[in-house]
Amino acid sequence: LKPTLQRTLLPVVSRSLLRVCSSIMPSDPIIVGYHKIRGLGAPLRMICCYKGEKFINAGYGADMKEKWFGEVKPMLAKKNSCINLPYIVDGDDVITQSNTCALYLGRKLGTDTDANFAKNHTVLDQTMDLRNDL
Repeated sequence: LKPTLQRTLLPVVSRSLLRVCSSIMPSDPIIVGYHKIRGLGAPLRMICCYKGEKFINAGYGADMKEKWFGEVKPMLAKKNSCINLPYIVDGDDVITQSNTCALYLGRKLGTDTDANFAKNHTVLDQTMDLRNDL
């Protein structure tokens, strides 16, 4: 990780929530940021685990005001002005919004292939409709 990003993000990664899948990757792990709950971050973490992609789970809880709003969000906003939770940091890419994050991981990790594109996106949209109806 870049030193600035490492100093800012790694302290918010709870040891109990730190999840690094077993595969060894030559590049820095993806960072998945969300609240310290399953919520909208869970599918992103599940996609990474399913594909054996190592990642860092940056969870925000009681420290949210200081860490997320005070440090991490302003820094990530320089790369993505729409930054919010959940988010993914992948090298120089900063992705936000739950559907966009899922689509990004699907393309990057090969779960959203051209052959399954319409079905995957239909399920994603239907899931959001169901969630919004609750």
